[in-house]
Amino acid sequence: MIGKSYLTRRGTTGVCTNIKGVENYSEAFNDKEFLWELHHRDELDRGLTRKELKVRGEYAHLPPEKLIFLPGYIHSIAHFIGHIPRRDCWDILLNEHFRALPSEFALSLIKQMNL
Repeated sequence: MIGKSYLTRRGTTGVCTNIKGVENYSEAFNDKEFLWELHHRDELDRGLTRKELKVRGEYAHLPPEKLIFLPGYIHSIAHFIGHIPRRDCWDILLNEHFRALPSEFALSLIKQMNL
């Protein structure tokens, strides 16, 4: 499921020029289990902070290819490890047993998994 702010007029016009064109949109929209978050690719791809993106004018009104929808848990992991985990690892990371692990232990496992 996608947060309502992304589907409102403010969300679609403020963040992206075509929200339905963002990678993983259909999956995010139809998922009934996880909340998906919109992620700026350049935060990790180019190592830019939200503040730097805003200063450069690259934070809002973006074309869909500059963004990606990620499940909230994957989004948090991406910021922790500095890149978006490989798609083939998402099922492991989203498994209810993995998510139930104490966060420090889970994060140490994620680092060891070299995603």
